[in-house]
Amino acid sequence: MKKFAKFFCLALMVAVMPCCLLFAGCSNTPVAVKSIEYTESQGLKDIYTITYTDGTTGTLVITNGRDGNDGAKGEDGENGKDGTSFSVTDAYNEYKKLYPDATYEDFLRACVTAPNDGNAVVVARCLLSAVKLFADTKTTQNEVNIWGQVVSSTDTWSRSGGSGVIYKIEDEYTYIITNYHVVYNEKANEDNGGYIASRIVGYLYGSESVGVLKTDAETGETIYEDGYPVYDYGKFGIEMEFVGGSAEKDIAVIRARTADMLAINPQIMAVEFASDYHVGETAIAVGNPEGQGISVSEGVVSVDSESVYLDINGTRLYRSMRIDTAIYEGSSGGGLFNASGELIGITNSGDTADQNINYAVPLDIVKNTVENIMYYYQDGDEQTQNAYKVYLGLTVQIDESKYVYDEDSGYGNIVEKVSVLSIEAESIVSKMNILEGDQILSIYIGADSDSLVEYKISRSFELGDLLLTVREGDTIKFKLSRTSGDTQNTVYSSEYVIQASDLVALI
Repeated sequence: MKKFAKFFCLALMVAVMPCCLLFAGCSNTPVAVKSIEYTESQGLKDIYTITYTDGTTGTLVITNGRDGNDGAKGEDGENGKDGTSFSVTDAYNEYKKLYPDATYEDFLRACVTAPNDGNAVVVARCLLSAVKLFADTKTTQNEVNIWGQVVSSTDTWSRSGGSGVIYKIEDEYTYIITNYHVVYNEKANEDNGGYIASRIVGYLYGSESVGVLKTDAETGETIYEDGYPVYDYGKFGIEMEFVGGSAEKDIAVIRARTADMLAINPQIMAVEFASDYHVGETAIAVGNPEGQGISVSEGVVSVDSESVYLDINGTRLYRSMRIDTAIYEGSSGGGLFNASGELIGITNSGDTADQNINYAVPLDIVKNTVENIMYYYQDGDEQTQNAYKVYLGLTVQIDESKYVYDEDSGYGNIVEKVSVLSIEAESIVSKMNILEGDQILSIYIGADSDSLVEYKISRSFELGDLLLTVREGDTIKFKLSRTSGDTQNTVYSSEYVIQASDLVALI
């Protein structure tokens, strides 16, 4: 049955295509089939769920014929051809009746390509998740002498622009993802209570403005509060507040009242995370370049993962996705989407000398860091803020690295052999029966021993990404390949329950 369902999917696309063309003719925005997924079987009937590009769904029921001898319809048919099911060839013949000049290539393209103008339909939905941001910060400019001593200080007001995407819509609050550096300013003064912007204002796509200095109605002079100028962001500006973030991952979460968001646009949508991404895949950036307003640019994923030095609360290496999609100042914090409109990253930096080299925070870091921030924000403990990771006390090395192409999926991935280089004394891994030289095959993570889930390790960075999902009280275990003489054995580490003291803040 599974083999039949996989084979039959292409034919189903053609079967529903006339409906797609009908919807396109009845609406200014074309509606197409986004996906067809097998749901369940009831006897000889296979049930599929059809998802359209406008978010609606439908159900398609296919009755399969029985394999066996020739017989009457509904009884033992000729190998499934009893008049109630058909093959891809049958579907192609039906397509030819509609379009006599169509080639088989035309037929296949029609099956897998939604009838729209490029990625316009996809982008149209992504715009419902886009947010333009302004971050106002009280800052202190220090003048120092040749010995590094502060000789004078001047308080100023700094305003920066950025982007964001809607992560989650709840009854009271709507949560938004952006870059940490969008809401962070290293020159913020102590009166501000830290380095996070004292005021964050956002706009939804189609309701954007830039904000203007408030002035006295009679004198026309700029209005100041506590010695700082005040901006008027107008009736479409939505006040937001900082929830938590990590400079180490360059991810932050802010929030606004859902009622305020819906009052501007009741159609706002939260983003949908992709399951993965690949080199060469479409990469659509939706951001706020130069602070001029939300706009769209398109390119591809150039490199799936590489290390880039960025100066965010100190210069450090960041694992980044390289893209050739154009982004500029103000694009930071914006969503990076695939051709299905799913989030694959958050754009955060670029090479000013080469606009074809830009970067985004990769999918797994975004997803795991945001969930981490939200967990500690909502855990009821005022002592836990921002994000935390488990420190294993483990250093790894890459013993082998190669590119592996998978014909079934049509994609390829770099696969690494990751082994233990060193173990710190009294660390977590020193208590788990793990030895230097062991190859790490998998890590198991679960709420307890009975709920462990295996995550295979095929890239060195995957271990760090997964540790963002581990919480106090969780159980972890490793699957290892260990060399003993000329023999390679698969062994398992002992289990370890994470303690609060094992968690360190992501700064």
